[in-house]
Amino acid sequence: MHKGIGYKQYFEPCINENSSPTRLLMTHKIVRFEVPATLSDAVSNALHHLPFDTILEDDTGLTTSLPTEQWSTEIELAVRLVAEAFGVALRISEEIAKDYNAVWEQSFEPYSFDDFCSVRASFHPPSAVHKYELVIDPRMAFGTGHHETTDLMIGAMRDYPFDGKCVVDFGAGTGILGILATKMGAAKTYYYENDPTACVNLRENILLNETADTAIVIENTHDTLLPSEVDFMLVNITRNVILAYLKEIVQAVATGGLLNFSGFVLKDADVVLAEGTKLGLTAMKQDSKGEWSFLQMMKR
Repeated sequence: MHKGIGYKQYFEPCINENSSPTRLLMTHKIVRFEVPATLSDAVSNALHHLPFDTILEDDTGLTTSLPTEQWSTEIELAVRLVAEAFGVALRISEEIAKDYNAVWEQSFEPYSFDDFCSVRASFHPPSAVHKYELVIDPRMAFGTGHHETTDLMIGAMRDYPFDGKCVVDFGAGTGILGILATKMGAAKTYYYENDPTACVNLRENILLNETADTAIVIENTHDTLLPSEVDFMLVNITRNVILAYLKEIVQAVATGGLLNFSGFVLKDADVVLAEGTKLGLTAMKQDSKGEWSFLQMMKR
């Protein structure tokens, strides 16, 4: 079992379907922009260099968040400069992380990718028409299939032979991609996630899908230490995080291994492609959905 410096490991062989991870009490900085629809995309793009995992859009603006322990005066200054540049109202607050299960029960609809894969919450009835069914209770973590980047990543996994492979889900969120890889036959799946609240939810989802036997969940606290000879690297996270860890990510992949990247907008695709090429990767496939980009590369 892989032990990494700077990580806390949670799945030991004794975990079973009756396990119930202890919930963590932590606070988040909530960042709210009051933005007209005409400026939403521009403001969202201006925030992509900051370490926010996801940005939620509604009728009157944009909301994002970050664990308070990761907040800094530099991030706050950058956020305020974005608001000032676009002339929009900004509100920064702090709140204790909540369990959003009740909200999702009212609004979360099952997701499906043709007859290949479906994603439902535990309170939805099972599907009998999809080859793979994932049960995901998202709570505070990102990844239900509805976002364009997750949809792009799932579509690209469809024809890959995962049987017996070693997979890393880097920036795992709910664990949706790693869980799918396991159901498709992966022998070992590593889940890397730096948000303690998301890690709790991630472990719950692994148990819900009965994939704990081959799962290693690692909470990234400081350094990055990835397993070696990885066959398939799944990286659905923001551009700045991809670039910050790209060297370590590439080093972990075996020769001939594939890396699927998403989580960045169209204008950033060339940047990720160029940096990957410098590190010995070859582009295999590019795709997009809306303003979001997808890139598959191979290590030669």
